Amino acid sequence: MFCTINYIDTKKRFSKNFKIEKNKIGEIEFLKVTIYKESALKKIDKKLKSKVDLAIVSENIKDYSFNNFEIYSNDDYLLNIAKYTFKYIIKISNIKPESLSICVVDKECKHPEFVRSLVNKAKIVKVCTNSFDKYLSVSEGVLDDFGVDLILSSTIKNANLGIVLENEPKIWFNDYSNIFLLNKKCVRIGAGLKKFVPTGISECDFAGVLHKYNEFKRLKLLNANTLCMNGKYYELNEFNIKNFLDNNDKN
Repeated sequence: MFCTINYIDTKKRFSKNFKIEKNKIGEIEFLKVTIYKESALKKIDKKLKSKVDLAIVSENIKDYSFNNFEIYSNDDYLLNIAKYTFKYIIKISNIKPESLSICVVDKECKHPEFVRSLVNKAKIVKVCTNSFDKYLSVSEGVLDDFGVDLILSSTIKNANLGIVLENEPKIWFNDYSNIFLLNKKCVRIGAGLKKFVPTGISECDFAGVLHKYNEFKRLKLLNANTLCMNGKYYELNEFNIKNFLDNNDKN
């Protein structure tokens, strides 16, 4: 079982230092924990021992160290969302494959299957990596299966679209001239599930945990709704993507 823990930093007095509520989505039960005093964190840690194995916490207590359960990290889930979003951008950009060049930054060769999935979507697929030996075998397989040569390089150049597959994924347009972060604030889930997400808890984290517990597997296909540049969020639609591709200067 997982739980959400939200700390409400307020001067208002409550009769209890914390509140625990039971919730259920599909076949998954989880606990919604609301804390009204920071001193209650230690009590919650003990009280939830043996009851939960994973917790999503609000930003204002993300640095607190719990001893009896794991704190959810959405790095892997966010990377998956970045991959689906990148393909979505290719789809709605309306660039024909013969006019498209793609660059994937995968320094440690952790995402070869994603690279393979792109070879029919562009004329040029380039991989920026530090793991040339590992990617040589990937390149040979791509050539055998698709008749396409991967370009392996240690630098980023000559690409309409690119993606950096790291803990904080980035998507860029026009040779790195328009660079966007894909963070968890870029991800929104549908209204049917959003009503279950407590105030202060990331929708992306919540979706990631549901997927982790094998519920609502369709969330694996979730795209980001926006991309972030310099703290501003830009909606992913055909109009904006055309502007990103046409604009060679940073916003």
